[in-house]
Amino acid sequence: MRQMEKHNLKAGRLAVKKTLVKSCKCHGVSGSCQQKTCWKRATDLHTIGEHLTSKFARARLLMVYNSPNDSSASLNKVRSSDLVYTEESPSFCDPNPHLRTVGTSGRQCNVRNATHTQGNCDRLCCGRGVAIRHEAVEYKCDCKFVWCCKVVCDDCITHQWVSTCK
Repeated sequence: MRQMEKHNLKAGRLAVKKTLVKSCKCHGVSGSCQQKTCWKRATDLHTIGEHLTSKFARARLLMVYNSPNDSSASLNKVRSSDLVYTEESPSFCDPNPHLRTVGTSGRQCNVRNATHTQGNCDRLCCGRGVAIRHEAVEYKCDCKFVWCCKVVCDDCITHQWVSTCK
C-alpha cells in the first residue's frame, strides 16, 4: 500500500510539472528587451485539477498479491504518470450499513443546477429519476421590533417546488 501512495504522489508531482507554464520578463532601459529572464511556474489550480481529474478517470487497478515482489512487479507495469488504486470506490448511490452511508434516495436536489455543480439531480440521483412535489413552507416575515426588547413577526407562507431523488 505504501508503494502505491508513493507512486500516486509522484504522478501528482509529474502532473504539476506537465502543466507548468513559461513566464518571461524583459530587462533594459525604458522597456527595451536587452535581456530576457524566463522561468517556469505552476499554472492555476483549476488547470492542474482538470489534468488530475482526467488522470483519475483513467486510473489503473493495481493487483495486490501476497508476496511483496509480486505487487511491485504489478506496479512496474504502469507508467509513472498514471494514477493507480487497489480497490473500487464504494457507490454513494445505495445505502451501505458497513460504511454508514444512507444513499441518495429521498435526498433533496436541484433540477435547475448545471450538470457539473453540487446538488444537481442528474448527478445525485444515480439515474433513478426525480420526484417533484409542490410544498407550502411557513416562515417568519414582516418582523418588527417592539420597545423594549421584543421582536414580533407574522407567519407567512410561500409555495415552492421541491425535487428529491427517487
